[in-house]
Amino acid sequence: MAGLFLFLALVYLPPATPTAAESATNPAVTGCISEPATPVKIRHVIDGDTVILSDDTRTRLIGIDTPELGRDGRADEPLARAARERLEILLRQASQIRLRSDQEARDHYGRTLGHLYADGRNIQAALLKAGLATPLTIPPNLQHLECYQTASAAARSQQRGLWALPPYQPVASSQLTGRERGYRLVYGEVTRIGRSKSAIWINFGDNFALRIVREDLPYFAGIDFADWIGRTLTAQGVVEFRNNQSRMRIRHPANIKPAT
Repeated sequence: MAGLFLFLALVYLPPATPTAAESATNPAVTGCISEPATPVKIRHVIDGDTVILSDDTRTRLIGIDTPELGRDGRADEPLARAARERLEILLRQASQIRLRSDQEARDHYGRTLGHLYADGRNIQAALLKAGLATPLTIPPNLQHLECYQTASAAARSQQRGLWALPPYQPVASSQLTGRERGYRLVYGEVTRIGRSKSAIWINFGDNFALRIVREDLPYFAGIDFADWIGRTLTAQGVVEFRNNQSRMRIRHPANIKPAT
């Protein structure tokens, strides 16, 4: 039990105090260092987390997810246009824009991946602090994990943007109806740890489970999942409904913490 909470505490430690040079280039959000990064020009902003560069490269911003704009007759998700407009403003006001790569150059859709900076300011962290994005932790692209978690926590603590909306409030796993979709904060008591050929399953009662696929298990090294049984935890991520059960894929320990 002590090992679990020590591990989670270490995961959520804030970034180290930045140097004076780092603070000068990134006064708004410390801890997301922009160097080395490649100068780029933006041709078009598609939505809050995707842009097209001047060479027509479609680029997905690492570490965040913003609400979807409506397409094919569907309505916009709440604050989708606000997220896109904020990104447009941040980029329009910048004299220099840079893009920094991470461990993977492209995602499975073929889009370039990167951390974006406007005059040294980390764009992802700015959107998270405004409450216009939620953290999206996808290993191995974890260069700014702590910075993005800290920025999101600041917005959530002050109920900014998305965090003021009902779907983004923490919900007990026992209260899930099966109709929930998209990003959620779900808390509950761990009642069972299951194992299959492809994944570890962490059950909160009968109607909700966290799924950790085996390829992501190296990021959970040192954790004894059996220690979680009987503990109340909060998980953040995308909820889906399959096989008469709500479930959430968890790819990194940063997305699980003790319930508060």
